[in-house]
Amino acid sequence: MDYLPAILIIVLLLAGGCTGISPPGTPPPTPITTTGTTPVPTTPVVTTTVTIAQPAIRDIIPGEGTAGTILFITDLDGSNFLSGATVTLVKRGYPNITATRVNVWSSSRITCTLSLPSDTDAGSWDVVVTNPDGRYGISPNLFVIRRPVTPTETSVPTGGIGITGISPRFAASSNSTVDILVFGSNFQNSISARLNRSGKADIHAYRTYVLDITRTQVRCYFNLPYDARGIWNLILTNPDGSTGMLEEAFDVRT
Repeated sequence: MDYLPAILIIVLLLAGGCTGISPPGTPPPTPITTTGTTPVPTTPVVTTTVTIAQPAIRDIIPGEGTAGTILFITDLDGSNFLSGATVTLVKRGYPNITATRVNVWSSSRITCTLSLPSDTDAGSWDVVVTNPDGRYGISPNLFVIRRPVTPTETSVPTGGIGITGISPRFAASSNSTVDILVFGSNFQNSISARLNRSGKADIHAYRTYVLDITRTQVRCYFNLPYDARGIWNLILTNPDGSTGMLEEAFDVRT
């Protein structure tokens, strides 16, 4: 039959993998290149917020000054102080006292100068440190302003008592017992001592003794009531009735 040779040719071409017949002189087909994109892993962006803690105040040296004087603070101790911080004394009912020449030496130390007004009443003041970001720290009743001390003496024929100073000048109200060393003149054996403050009952020393034969030092021991916070006068009385008083001598702090 005439169509058998044609069938055989088609079968042979299929067996050899040919799927089409190109005319003579046709260039070979151009291979198709497929370009793939490989995903690149990405790291998520993490936003870190740095929180700066507010200042904290531990101590101030010196911790007291006299009204009408200029005082150099050698060490305001604490933490989280920033450059540009301000230092202020604050007391309810009184204008704030802002320090000058503030130097922030480190995050834990500041030096500054305080000009204490001469018309400022004696008492305890809060110390406030404020960073440039507005955060602030406060330490209540850390600084004491005193009036200029003028001992009051009562003269009697045997000589009056003179008081020139005491040590320490303050104590915490949590201290149930405190001993005060008083410096002055004309102290007699068996002298009595008391702390006096307007509106409060006197606190009497439960023990006193004169330290030397010159009668210039006497040690006094007191039990402080729980509600003794405030500025107290010190009054000494000799057995012969002579007395002496140091006004605003002792501060009981919280």
